[in-house]
Formats: sequence, C-alpha cells, structure tokens
Amino acid sequence: MLHSFGQDLKLAVRNLAKRPGFTVAAVVTLALGIGANTAVFTIVNSFLFHQLPVEDAGQLVIIAQQASEDVMPNNVSYPNMEDYRRLDEVFSDVAGEVTLLSQFKSGGEPERVIVTAATANYFSLLRLEAARGRIWSLEEGRRGQAGDVVLISYRFFQQRFNASPSTLGSTVELSGRPVTIIGVLPEKFWGTNSFIESDIYAPEASLTFLTADPDSIFEQRERMTFRTMARLREGVTLEQARQALAAMSTRLQERYPETNRGVRALAYPESMARLETGAVTFLPPVAMIFSVLVGLVLLIACANVANLLLARAAGRGKEIAIRTALGAGRLRIARQMVTESVLLSFLGAVAGFAIAWACTQYLENVPIASDFKFQLNFDPNLRVFAFAFLAAVVAGVLAGLLPGWQATRQDFNEALKDSGRGSSSGRQRLRSALVVTQVAVSLILLVVTGLFVRSSWNAADMDLGFARQNRLLLTTDVSLVSMDEAQGRQFYDQLLRQVRTLPGVVSATTAAFIPINISNGIDIVHIQGDEGEEAKSGHVMPRNTVNTDYFETIGTPIVQGRGFAEEDDPEGRRVAVVNQKFVETYWPGQNPLGKQVSTEGPDGPWMEIVGVARNSVYNLPGETTPPYIYTPFKQRYSSQQIVHVQTAGEPTALLGSIRGEIRRLAPDLPLFDVRTMETHLREGKGSFLFSIASTMVGSFGLIGLVLAAVGLYGVISYSVAQRRQEIGIRMALGAGNRRILSMVLRQGLLLAAIGVLLGALLAIPVAGLFANMLVDLSPLDPVTYAVVALALVAMSLLATWIPARLRALRVDPIIALRAE
Repeated sequence: MLHSFGQDLKLAVRNLAKRPGFTVAAVVTLALGIGANTAVFTIVNSFLFHQLPVEDAGQLVIIAQQASEDVMPNNVSYPNMEDYRRLDEVFSDVAGEVTLLSQFKSGGEPERVIVTAATANYFSLLRLEAARGRIWSLEEGRRGQAGDVVLISYRFFQQRFNASPSTLGSTVELSGRPVTIIGVLPEKFWGTNSFIESDIYAPEASLTFLTADPDSIFEQRERMTFRTMARLREGVTLEQARQALAAMSTRLQERYPETNRGVRALAYPESMARLETGAVTFLPPVAMIFSVLVGLVLLIACANVANLLLARAAGRGKEIAIRTALGAGRLRIARQMVTESVLLSFLGAVAGFAIAWACTQYLENVPIASDFKFQLNFDPNLRVFAFAFLAAVVAGVLAGLLPGWQATRQDFNEALKDSGRGSSSGRQRLRSALVVTQVAVSLILLVVTGLFVRSSWNAADMDLGFARQNRLLLTTDVSLVSMDEAQGRQFYDQLLRQVRTLPGVVSATTAAFIPINISNGIDIVHIQGDEGEEAKSGHVMPRNTVNTDYFETIGTPIVQGRGFAEEDDPEGRRVAVVNQKFVETYWPGQNPLGKQVSTEGPDGPWMEIVGVARNSVYNLPGETTPPYIYTPFKQRYSSQQIVHVQTAGEPTALLGSIRGEIRRLAPDLPLFDVRTMETHLREGKGSFLFSIASTMVGSFGLIGLVLAAVGLYGVISYSVAQRRQEIGIRMALGAGNRRILSMVLRQGLLLAAIGVLLGALLAIPVAGLFANMLVDLSPLDPVTYAVVALALVAMSLLATWIPARLRALRVDPIIALRAE
C-alpha cells in the first residue's frame, strides 16, 4: 500500500511538472481559498481557543454578572467576588483584576502606563511565577497593606529598562507613590486580555492610591469593577460551577435586594471571555458566521480546481484507457487523480499560509483610537498549522473526488480511438454544474459584502445624534498627579474657563465617556413611583457624567427643559437629564420634567429631571436606542475626564494652545488619546470590529467573484474547444460571426442565470444571520440583491465573451471539417 502510494505521488509530481501553467493556476486558486480560511481561523483561534501560558489553563473560567437580559454580561463587584470565593466546593480559588491607567516615573519625565491591579491571590490562582525576582506574597498584596510592591511585564522590562539587572529592587513612582519593582513576568505572559498588554502589575492594596474612590470599589456591590477569574477544582465541570453560581446568585438576591435583584452570576471558559467579558454573548456566533462565509470561499476554490482537473482529465483519456488496459483498477485511477489534487492543495496551503500571515499582520497594525494601547497578536501556533493541513487535505479531496470519479466512468474502448468523445457530454454537464455552484456561492458572498458596504455608507451618513465635524477630544486623569477631589474639581473648572476664551473655540466641556466607544457607565436607576420588584431592583441602563455646556458642545439638542448649569453643584438640588427613549419607556405621554429618579438606591437621594436630550447613538451604529441618563459632573465627580472642544475651524490647529493651558495649570499632568471626533468615529473601538468585519467580508466577496469568473471562463473555453467541429460546420453552412457569438454567449449566460437564481434563494437565510450587524438596512435589501445580480451577470458576460471572441470566432471551418 505504501509502495503504491509512493508511485502515485511520483507520477503526480511528474504530471504536474509537465504542465506548469495548469499547476500554477490550480495552486493560486487553492492558495486563495486556504489562505482566507487560515487567516480567519488564526483570528478566531487567538480570540477563542488560545490558552494562557500557565499551568492547567483549561481549568480557568471567567465569572461574569448579568443584571438583566437586556444588557451584556459585565464584571463583578468586589463584595460579590468575595462571596463567590466561598464556593470552594467547585472553585479552588477566585481572583480579580482591574485594568487602569496611571502615571509612572523613573528618573525622567512622567509617562502614562497600563496597570493591572489584581487581588493578592492573582498569581497563585494562575500558578504563575516571576521570570526574574519574585511575585508578591499574600500578606503584602492584601487590601489594607502598603501596596508598595509591583511586578512589570517582560516587554516593559526590555523597552523601558533595557533589561537591566538593577531594575529589580529599584524604587519608582506610580501615581505619585514610591513603589518597589520586585519581579519581571515571563516573556510569553501578555496578560489575560486579548487586546491590552499591561506594563505594570500591582496588588489590590495599591488601589487606595491608584483610584480616586477606593472605598466604593471595595464596598459597593453595584460597582462591577473586577474582571473575575476562578480555577475549577479537579473533576468539577463547568456546568457544575454554573449551578453553584446560580444558587449563590439567588442567595445574594434575597440578602441584598437593593443591589443584587435580578443579578445572575455566569461562568465561561477563560479563553472565550478574554477579549472582553461581554464578548461571550456575540463573539462565538460571529466567529461561526465568518467561518461559514470563508468556508464558502474554499468551496468555490475547490469547484474551480475540480473544473481544471476535469478539463485536464479530458485530455488524458487515452492515458487512463491504456493504464486500465494494462491492469490498473478504477479505484487506483481515482486514487491517482485524488493524489494529484491533494498534492496541489498542499502546494496551495504553503502559499495560502503566506497569504494568511500577511493578512493577519495587516490586521495587527490597523490603527485603533483608544485610551489603551491595543495589542493584537495573531501569531500562528500548532493549532493553526494543523488547521491549514486539514484544510489542504479537505480541499484536495473535494477538488479531486469528482474528476477521479468521472475519469473511471468513461468508455475506455472509445477513449482509445482518435475520435472517441463518448464521455465529453457527461463531463461537460458536471463542469457546468460546478460553475453554477460557483456563481451561486459567489452571489451569497457578494450579497453579504454589499450589505456590509451599504451598511458602512449608512453609518457614515447617518444622524448619530451628535456632531462629527470641528470637535477635538483630549483625555486626562488628575489622579495621576495625586489631585484629590477638591483639587480635581478646581482644575477642570479653571481649564474650561481658560479654553473657552481661546480664539477659535466655540465651546468646551468635559465628559466621562465618548459616544461610539463600546463603553459607558452602567447605573441602576430607581424611578419614584415604581412598585413591587422594580421599586427594589431598579432599571439597569447606560449613563454618562458630563459638565456644563456638554449638550451644546457635543451637538445633541435638548428637546425639553434644559441642560446642566453652573448652579447644579454639590450644594444645589440634585438633577439629571434623560434621553427621549427614557421618557418613551417609563413615562409615555407624560411630562418628565420634575419627576424623580435615583442612582443610589430605592430610598434616594433623588434627582429631579430637568431636561430631555435627543436620542443619540451611544455604543455602536445600528444599535437599538436604550434609555439613557446624564448626571452632572459637579454632583458626580470622576478624576478621569475627556475634554470636548468645539472649534470654528480645523480642530488640531488649536491643540497647541489647549496643551499650553493644561501645562500652565498642571505641568506634570499627562494628556493622552488626543484625536478629532471624526478620527474617533473612523478608528475608535466602536468602529474597529465593524471595520474588520467589512474588510474581511469584502475580501471574501472579491475572491469569490474572481474565482467564479475564472471558472466560467474555463468552462466556456473548454466547451468551445469541444465544439470546434460543430462550430466549423455551422460556419461552413453560412452561420455568421454574430450567430456563433450569440450561441456561445447564451450558454454562459444560462449557467450564470441559474447560478444567480439559486444563489439569491440561498442568500436570504445567510444574510439574515447578519441582521443585527447592519446599520439602517434590511438583510433583504432589494437594491443590494439587484446590484449584485447585475454585477455577476456582467462578469459572466465578460467571462463568456472572451473565449467566444478569441476562440469560437477564430475557428477555421476548412481545418475543422478536415479534422472531422
């Protein structure tokens, strides 16, 4: 068996070497299909399957809290995390982490770094040791201790300290406090988030100086701050852990109804929630959808190569007949054909892997406008190599199976005759069926591509509820220079007064969040007058804390009442502004002004509604508008603020003046994430995944279109060659060029029409899978379907016209009749 396989392989190599044009065409076709699939799998593997480089990583799970069915799973509050830690029958340990920004100083100018503040048992749960130095002990890491020891990442150790041995034991400043570097983490440990690589790891004790309000972080159950990880006990399943968490959730709901009413604790494999806790709800289905789409690209490529092999098999009729006459069985002949196709697919896999690597490297360098330095890493591992190998085998078998089966069905006696063409009609029908399949699958891909393109246009042109042009955004955090609340309030007040007086500035304000950023504050809002469970549990919704002049600066009009004013300070009556959706949901047909809400419990303190803002887009284009609440900065302080500046002209022209005002008020205060609103909408986190999805789907559609065109061209070209004598006879009997051209074009357009019709029917359910990802567009959009169908027909017309014009019309009837 092994010997015969070796013979098949040697023969396959010789046959492919003899026909380099055919070999290159097949390899390139398969490389596109395998490369696209490998690129998608590399991304999916990085987000969903890649395990942390720690011991027994498969035992790690993420615990998330979901306040209601309408919101995504979120992080966990510290008190709730402590309660989950008591589930020691299913968890051997539970730890939490908070990723934040801080100011770092080591001898030179202060710089901004990403810090992971983790519970004392963080590294023991991960079973992770320092590559150099040591990790903190449980005693020195606990809350209440000094919090004056830190570890640094290996990358930070190399880039910031040049891997100097003297780094260990050195004292640096973190958020204005002296801390000692006691260890360097392993090189392969990039943290537990797919996007963000931390520079410094600090114990939970350090939150006392890293955050402005540490008491609320540790004590308030409604503050879902900690990304919580647990390690399953040996022999405990994920389902058992989920049952234990459900029982604990019920107990906490009964014990703390004001903060835990309706809150459920959920558990997910750690790798599935590494992108973001809430990603567990949408990432797996999105990954599946894109895997199916890119699988269709591979199917088109296989059909194309199968067509090439069928055409080649037609010219090998005598060879196969002779081999059969010499004793080769049908199975051996089919196996030889499949061996050649598998060899082609392995060559295609090598080229495809290079294509996949180039694509993922491009995606790694896509700019993302964000507070954090995003770290995308799509390096392939053994799982990716195994996938590419499997894709090559599958593609090779699929591409070679039909040609091999067709080759064994021919009449070998007829094949030995010069004029024997007995099997050509069956082979032509099979090739035509493959082209119809290619066109149908291409239409599906192009419909999805068209929907994404039109959706992108809609997102670019839609009314977001706020202004895009002439807005400058700057982020800063006064806690990085150790300002307390009173100093922070004074700083932002003075900064806005100075910036508003600058020439070219129309208005200025600050806010805690930017629209279209996948992040908003979450509040539990209690409405005065609610009864029963709603009165106790409240309503979970997004919120923003904004300063005076916010609605004028952002360009969101107040449709009723007023925005926030200078008198809305800590000593004044507590106020709030809600959006139109809030009023429609909770006070339909009523005047909302003067009504009372609370974000601090069912017993108040209460805030009076003083205004209603127009609905905006808050998280993602195309979202269902949620009820939304705004609270005034003067009554709800936050040390980190995003300065919004409306300018009369080009926003970046005022950047120097604004920086100068900040430096004058706080010389050491870092200023980061500076960009215009237009840049934010184009490159921000809210647009990033949408842009990647559009780029990938567009690439799939383009590849499918090219492969379908090549496949149709090949079928028509082969058909013309097979009908050469027929065309010669028609010409000899008086058929003109127009009639011959019409005959060939009809054949190609008929195949295209059947494929378009079949593809349109199949595209309807496939496009429906993307309904939630489209912006102001139906998955059954008739314009998209019509344009794609016309484009495919036009492509088919061109792919048919070329062989008709270059081959059919150049048939010499005398030569054709002489051959006949």
